[in-house]
Amino acid sequence: MAGRRFLDFHKKNYRNPFFRRSKRGFHFFKKSRKEKLYLWRRRVVLFFILITAVGWVWLFFYSPYFKIEKIEILGLEQIDKNEIKAIVDSQLFNRRFLIFRQSNIFIFDEKSLSKNINAKYFLNNLAINKDLPSTLIIQIKEKTSKLIWVTNNKNYYLDLSGTVIGEVAALPTAETEGVSSAKNLPIIYDESNKEVNIGEKVLEESRVLAVIELTERILQFTGVEIDFYKLINGIELRAITKEGWYILFADDNIENQLKKLDLILKEKIKEKRKNLEYIDLRFEDRVYYK
Repeated sequence: MAGRRFLDFHKKNYRNPFFRRSKRGFHFFKKSRKEKLYLWRRRVVLFFILITAVGWVWLFFYSPYFKIEKIEILGLEQIDKNEIKAIVDSQLFNRRFLIFRQSNIFIFDEKSLSKNINAKYFLNNLAINKDLPSTLIIQIKEKTSKLIWVTNNKNYYLDLSGTVIGEVAALPTAETEGVSSAKNLPIIYDESNKEVNIGEKVLEESRVLAVIELTERILQFTGVEIDFYKLINGIELRAITKEGWYILFADDNIENQLKKLDLILKEKIKEKRKNLEYIDLRFEDRVYYK
């Protein structure tokens, strides 16, 4: 038995299942007509889906139909509308998602605009809405401004509590007095030039009330007009008159102080008024002047 070899006489099938025999030999398997038609229809459908998707993307995100063309700003009383519009305009040119410009009403980011406006103004309420196809509506409820605070070469609104509620683009001048958002408001210059932030309290409420009352009533009592105020070293508040001299006053009993001022001007100072440097009304029983 050793050395005997056995032969396998079973028939082997070496035919490739991916080929089939024809009269002319082997060839690749051919798709049927139905399969070809199905594939062709599928490609056509996918092509139209792609074209439609591109068309919708262009319509909603690139078409001029949904470009923001109108900006409505409602509720402003003292803030200049152009200041708010400038904030909106600067955002319209920014891109979102690195691709789309925010001039498109669907892409425009209301939260970012709200953040930018609130960073500049301390408001009671701010609502931003989109009115399709191309209008942006901004509704603002302001805190009431009572004073202008000037420091570090910047101008700010103060409310009744002495809190910074917004930035003023420019102080009123003879040319802009009729249109300035800061018109008719007392102006206080902080000589320390301390930098301030929106929402920060910079002046006591008692002083705010005193400045407002003095500004409103001094002309009626004495004929003197206040030009502006200066805060020296954060303590001494001077009312600078349009005649060039200044008044030092206490935060309360403004009416009594104005009566004393009128009396001292008429009975003591008289013709010396042109050379006057200051009048000090801070002491209850005395008036000092130089």
